[in-house]
Amino acid sequence: MEKFNFKNQVITEQGLNNKSLKDLKELEQICNENDNTDLTFHLDGGDATKFLFYNEDKLIGYFGMVRSYIEGEVMAWGTIHPDYRAKSIFSEFFKSVIEECKENNVDIIKIINERDATSFREFVMSEGGVDKYSTYKMNFNKEYYKEDVKKCTDILLNRATLEDLHDIIPIGMEAFGTTKEDEKSYNESNLNNSKYSNFIGKINNTPVGIISARIENGEGSIADLAVLKSYRGRGIGRAILSKTIAYLLNQGIEKFTLSVETENKKALSLY
Repeated sequence: MEKFNFKNQVITEQGLNNKSLKDLKELEQICNENDNTDLTFHLDGGDATKFLFYNEDKLIGYFGMVRSYIEGEVMAWGTIHPDYRAKSIFSEFFKSVIEECKENNVDIIKIINERDATSFREFVMSEGGVDKYSTYKMNFNKEYYKEDVKKCTDILLNRATLEDLHDIIPIGMEAFGTTKEDEKSYNESNLNNSKYSNFIGKINNTPVGIISARIENGEGSIADLAVLKSYRGRGIGRAILSKTIAYLLNQGIEKFTLSVETENKKALSLY
């Protein structure tokens, strides 16, 4: 195996200098063009740990890692420069991620991987990873959108605050199978983040559903749509989603996405 003189920089958002940011943007573009993917490194995340791997002065690898809302779990993603993938250095880089997780009492690393990034997926599998599920990334197309006003009249969708946590938490727990502590930590973080807008839907002042929207750099994303089981089948999810889309459009955001598991047929039909 060829030896490389590489250095590992483990940094936070505050540690990114102009060169690091430029190098990461270039690596992102090179990998996307080579693999026909749409990797996004989310370099704005101040709570993310970023692993930059240089061979001499050239950035040849990157891993990003952020804590999940589930205790003891992190979300991770990464890539290696196409010219260096045959050098068998994925494992060498990944050791730094493993060590960081051990130091922070993390037991589960959930890897996010683009479908067409086959070399990275093969590496994860070779390291003992298990293919759990796949998601579609869906892009909003205003040309095909028409708000169904009639189905939105019975539900009020309001911007949530920290005072709404006691209503948000049980809806999230039921929908996503999370714990009270997980939901509290996750939602507190979102509600304190200016880039997020969390909403709670109510019928006759009864909380029945939640959703969140994120706006950054003129683009948006929708996540965490959930409706209490006892209120499903009434078009409430559709109403909440429609009102959230209207909110984004009113903010001047016409480009936004959402992700959905490929096996979630009901959600796919709705979206």
